[in-house]
Amino acid sequence: MGKGSEPGPFMTSVILAFALAVTLASHEANIGPDWSVFGAYIYWIARIGMAYLIVIGAYAALGQIMTGRSSPLAHAGLACALAFPHFVMSVTTMDLLIGDLELLRTEPNVLLNRIGIEAASLIDNHIIISAILLAPYLLALQARNRTAVNPPPLRTQPVSTTSTEAVETPDKGAPVEDVELPGLLLACQPPVRGDILAAEAQEHYVKIKATGQGGMALYRFGDAVRELGRYQGMQVHRSHWISDEAVSAVVGKRGSLKIELTDGEVIPVSRRYELEVEARYGGRGPRAL
Repeated sequence: MGKGSEPGPFMTSVILAFALAVTLASHEANIGPDWSVFGAYIYWIARIGMAYLIVIGAYAALGQIMTGRSSPLAHAGLACALAFPHFVMSVTTMDLLIGDLELLRTEPNVLLNRIGIEAASLIDNHIIISAILLAPYLLALQARNRTAVNPPPLRTQPVSTTSTEAVETPDKGAPVEDVELPGLLLACQPPVRGDILAAEAQEHYVKIKATGQGGMALYRFGDAVRELGRYQGMQVHRSHWISDEAVSAVVGKRGSLKIELTDGEVIPVSRRYELEVEARYGGRGPRAL
């Protein structure tokens, strides 16, 4: 993301998790009879860290199957429910290991009874932690939907579908008709400026490179590629889409084909796209045989 831009939901959630752990540790100096203040901080950072990985992992996994029409609250609620059994087992196991190892040597029914009691006592704890950690993602989705209802002025124009078409220049006095931006660009922070050069999948985010200013969006890459279909370019890899004007040369040979962009970045080409890449960009720059 650009300098001076606000942190995204991922970083905000990390900051909230750390702040929550420190706050809980400061109000509980002694977890065990011989625990120091430092030990309490380590305990809560580890505990909230595990909760973070479990909750955000469940949310990201569900994001692969949720559609754009799915309710954000339902997405978060399902993630909270899916993460609860794993949260209970991880917290209970940690508490047993550092507090009551003898319990592990007791009868199975006693151990199961302890786990059941822990599960009942951790329900409200888990719901509150999940709400805090998922709040940045829900707020980001809310902002995205609000922007979609009231889109900003168009900054990035789709290019024509063929390179041979002439581009008509409107009269200076003629009104400029707004063109609807794809949801990917509306979701980008900071806003994308200039012509789109490339898009790259980074976990559950999509990074956009542009001539003016790039940005990142919490977006499924498959949806991003479909929306970028209005621009001249193509998907060349499961994690990369490039525009025609960004291609400087095709290098390598089949099986290890790569595309060099005008800024010097080298993009890998999947085997399924090699023939199309050769046909489309093969005349640009040198190619090692």
